[in-house]
Amino acid sequence: MKQINIKKSIEELRKNSEKRNFEQMFELIINLKSINLKKSDTQFYEKFTLPNELGKKAKIVVFVDSMESDAKGFGFDVIPKEKIMINDKTLAKKFARKISRKYDFLMAEGPLMPLIGKKFGQILAPRKKMPIIITSKDMLKETQEKLNKTISIQLKTTPVIQFSVGSEKISDEKIIENINSGLEEVKTKLPKNKGNIKDILLKLTMSKTVKIQ
Repeated sequence: MKQINIKKSIEELRKNSEKRNFEQMFELIINLKSINLKKSDTQFYEKFTLPNELGKKAKIVVFVDSMESDAKGFGFDVIPKEKIMINDKTLAKKFARKISRKYDFLMAEGPLMPLIGKKFGQILAPRKKMPIIITSKDMLKETQEKLNKTISIQLKTTPVIQFSVGSEKISDEKIIENINSGLEEVKTKLPKNKGNIKDILLKLTMSKTVKIQ
């Protein structure tokens, strides 16, 4: 897609959209055609890392044991080992639902994973929220940086794919890079590549859409 066309769409949204008292996100909307979503092999869900941060920090929590002080030092919310030891199954499910709604991503020290799977896996796994395994302090930081660039791309029963590509404070150039990267990834997942794309729209969180020509 030509960068000049994407840039014009970004500029139009910046100029004409009503200012809000919160930081809006640019959202890419890809409308599809000629695709049979009743076939399970055309449906997909994946997490994809864009080239640039989105400008909005991901909400992350870490299940910790020996690395609690390290995780707190990087500013993470933490769930210590003793909080995983919930014997009441109803309370365990309630807790798992709560953290799956509250956080974008979960991380955990490797040795805690069997316990997390046993206590919370029934709730977290279907929601695609099983924790990312962390093995070192350096990995905590590296994963944090990566997750701040990570989006979820999903296609189920409706022929539309939508995902964030950056906040208002991100430069046009970085948003363009994120759009092109996300779009190319989507194409690889479609049976007919770009032949399944009907049109591509861009919007801010609370704005009307504009079509990218």
